[in-house]
Amino acid sequence: MAQTVTLAPGALVAALADPAAFDRARAIELAVEAAREIPLLDVKLARELPELAPAAAERVLAILDAVSDGSRLVFLLSPLLRHRDARLRSKAAKLIGRTTRRPAWVEKQLGQTDARERANSVEALWGLRSAEAKAVFAKAVNDPSQRVAVNGIVGLYKLGDAAAVSMIQAMATMHEAALRTRVAWAMGEIGDPRFLPALAEMDPEPEGVGRQISRAVERILRNQDRIVKRGRLDVAAGEVRATTGGWREWILWLSAPGEGKPLELESTEFVIWENDLLVADYHVDRPGGTGALAVAFAFAGEAALADRDLDDAEEAVLACLNRARGNDRWAVWKGDRPAASMGSDKTTLREAIRRRAVGGRAWGHSERLRDWAQTLAACRGRRNLIVLAGPGVKPLAPLEGVVIHAIAVGDFEPPHPLEAVCRRSGGIFLAAREAEGLADACSRIYSSLSNRYQVLYRPEPETDLDVEPRVRVQIYCGYGYGEAAAL
Repeated sequence: MAQTVTLAPGALVAALADPAAFDRARAIELAVEAAREIPLLDVKLARELPELAPAAAERVLAILDAVSDGSRLVFLLSPLLRHRDARLRSKAAKLIGRTTRRPAWVEKQLGQTDARERANSVEALWGLRSAEAKAVFAKAVNDPSQRVAVNGIVGLYKLGDAAAVSMIQAMATMHEAALRTRVAWAMGEIGDPRFLPALAEMDPEPEGVGRQISRAVERILRNQDRIVKRGRLDVAAGEVRATTGGWREWILWLSAPGEGKPLELESTEFVIWENDLLVADYHVDRPGGTGALAVAFAFAGEAALADRDLDDAEEAVLACLNRARGNDRWAVWKGDRPAASMGSDKTTLREAIRRRAVGGRAWGHSERLRDWAQTLAACRGRRNLIVLAGPGVKPLAPLEGVVIHAIAVGDFEPPHPLEAVCRRSGGIFLAAREAEGLADACSRIYSSLSNRYQVLYRPEPETDLDVEPRVRVQIYCGYGYGEAAAL
């Protein structure tokens, strides 16, 4: 390495650009090391580009992509956009696009006659999250070149636009070999495991298509393995409901161990299956967003629990209180005493959680719960009632605008009296027969309050609508992997 960094810039360029001296990977490694020793190495390399043969210049562009952020190179690279070699022009356009990250510039490039140059310019915007970038990708999807169109679809996917899924699925069934090759490449670039069945069914002939399919499968499996190793995403699922226009609605609640903040997931990270058919036409929203919560915990039941069980229940609620944000409002109802109004002072709330009535009673008569819960119904924010349901708890009628969740403490004969109202209000029902289960159930429900997702989807055309839908979801995301089936 010492010999390389002492070379004059011209000699260094010649050595790095010469395939006989180093392969491309080694040349990039040497350039990265040399950049630490030579000031403005990227500028010196770029200035030599006009004198190089196209193949050598292309290698130098690859090196510049690795060693430079490109901020000093746009002026020096711009002449290459007029180079006689189309491949070199496209590589230069890609590097300039990644450097400037300007959708307006890429949109202008879409007017170029060379498809490779247009495609590379679109690729340069991948990962840029803006409405302007999305508009460019949408325009590229309609480009007459398959290469440009596929790059536009990949760009939309990387922005979380679920419409890209149906586009890719449709292209995968085309007969043209060149298009199938590009679609297989796109599936591998995206790395989404939902495409594995489509790749398995794709016609591998001619040989080039088969090679691209194999590469795509390998890349997807590696990505799937990385995601699964990140951890387990906890997913609770509600019932699937029919809505207008042939759409179906499904509510999901998510939580990830160790994540105190709301999870940020894209629609493309949700994989929906109905009756073992991949759903391509869907989108995912967060009704209510991630704003302030109005949360009420109620200890309700007709029979007293043992002190140890009550201690466990209080500790589980206190653990949730520790995660409350400053703009969240809480209330706690237990025993026969009047409950404090909704508030955010954690000291007052801790006292309410620990407070026990004279004689030790800490479980309120469930017939009085509804009257108290009207306090929550009048609050602003995303309203949630979490009932720790002790023995003998009575059914609870729905509360307008309130999502009701329940944790059955101890043994019970199914169906539980609160199970139906939880489903009807869009809430979660869990059973906790042991102390560890109670703490976990409280944590799961509380984590999910800021991570409630609404899935809207259309069944696939071949779905038998007379058959009760069996719906399941797989989620592959930065937090890990999760799955669930509809109730």
